[in-house]
Amino acid sequence: MKAKLNHLISSFCLIATLVATGCSDEHEYASYHSYYDDIKLKIDHVDKKNVLAIPLADETYTLSVAVVPASLSFNSYSYAYEVGDNNIATVDAGGKLTLLKPGETTLQVKHRGNKNIVADCTLKVVASLIRDVVVNPEVTIGMEEPVDLAEYVTVMPWSADVRALTYTVKEGYGDIVKIVKGSLVQGMNMGEAVIEIRSTDGLDVVKELKLVVKGSIPIEEIKLNDKAAEINGQTLLVGQEFDLSSFVTVLPENAADKRLKYEVISGAGCVSISDEGILKTTAGGEAEIQISPLDVELNAGVAPLTLAFTIKSWNERENWKVTTSIKYSSGLNYSEDKGTGKPEHIFDDKFDTYLSLVKPGKIYGSDKADAADKPLYFIVDMGMPQSINYFTWAHRSTLSNDWCRAFKISLYASNDGETYSDIATVELPVAEEDKGKNLEFDIQEINCRYIKVQYVDWNQKSGSTIQVAEFNVGKR
Repeated sequence: MKAKLNHLISSFCLIATLVATGCSDEHEYASYHSYYDDIKLKIDHVDKKNVLAIPLADETYTLSVAVVPASLSFNSYSYAYEVGDNNIATVDAGGKLTLLKPGETTLQVKHRGNKNIVADCTLKVVASLIRDVVVNPEVTIGMEEPVDLAEYVTVMPWSADVRALTYTVKEGYGDIVKIVKGSLVQGMNMGEAVIEIRSTDGLDVVKELKLVVKGSIPIEEIKLNDKAAEINGQTLLVGQEFDLSSFVTVLPENAADKRLKYEVISGAGCVSISDEGILKTTAGGEAEIQISPLDVELNAGVAPLTLAFTIKSWNERENWKVTTSIKYSSGLNYSEDKGTGKPEHIFDDKFDTYLSLVKPGKIYGSDKADAADKPLYFIVDMGMPQSINYFTWAHRSTLSNDWCRAFKISLYASNDGETYSDIATVELPVAEEDKGKNLEFDIQEINCRYIKVQYVDWNQKSGSTIQVAEFNVGKR
């Protein structure tokens, strides 16, 4: 046996010399050496199942090969190394593995002098656990072809296995996108969706990725429809609300992204617009709105639209309406007095015109009031809820005595015109110097549409009517 071993050692040494002088990986096996069945190779550090497991995080690993009998030894260049799948790992002529990604493949070691002296095992490159997932804040896709979301996802550490991620469409977005397979997602309808990305290798890391699904058919035209005449070129009131999207027609019908952008070109202090296109008038003035496609790149060349209008301040009283608590035999709800006496005259900015009502229990001409115990009042309808914290009152300017002046009034507020709450009860100055001018009174701030003004006290002895020249409310 010793002679056999010496002969084999001599042969191996010869081969090693050939390798050192230029033998390549494309080796040719010598045909004149001795071969013995009891000479074997074994790859070190394999487990009982003949698996060599190496963490991917190690990046490289130098193979170690044992010889049986142990009295023999060879340098690393005495072997030819082969990895079955070079996408998982590669190996150089000296047995140094470069680990590329997680997975399993075959690993074979052959002695360069005899192809029958060979050892093999399963090479298992083991990934690290996923500790974090980094996703793009937003990914835009179309509806033509599936998209691989793995391109927009990075696992931490780098050596973790990206295949240990699952992709799921979050509940509520199933009509926008669907998962085709694995990380492949298909856009089905325009809109936004959320994809839940979860690790399955142990730490259960969960992240969300926002998807914006677009199409490829551009908008050709946006135009104002007939409904736009409700505001375009019109005079609006403060506190009104409009859905701007209802005023616009987008062509063609199958345009990919019909979302619109609404911008205030002028009058920013008079209006507010939500992202959904809800316009609210907030103050008096002139305003101009521009409407254009939200996706400028897809819809390049589409001319924007403009809407222009005027907004009247909330205290422009010509839009208000007045009713009273009484109707006379003439059919009127006021007592006519030489061309005036009308409810609307309290909004005409004149002190010699006025609203005239017959005092409870009195008669003026043919107009007979209700019984003395019946309340007498008028109601102002401002058309929409307004915030107020003061009111003004003006006595008629063309009468020297106080016969027709109110001494005390109570104010009530309502938003439905049926249920009223107290605002204030106020005593009014009735001296000669107080007539023919606006008297101003602070009240608690309240938001309401209707104001009821009820007469509480007046000259009980003289005069048949009670009159008010001007009434207004406001907010400082």
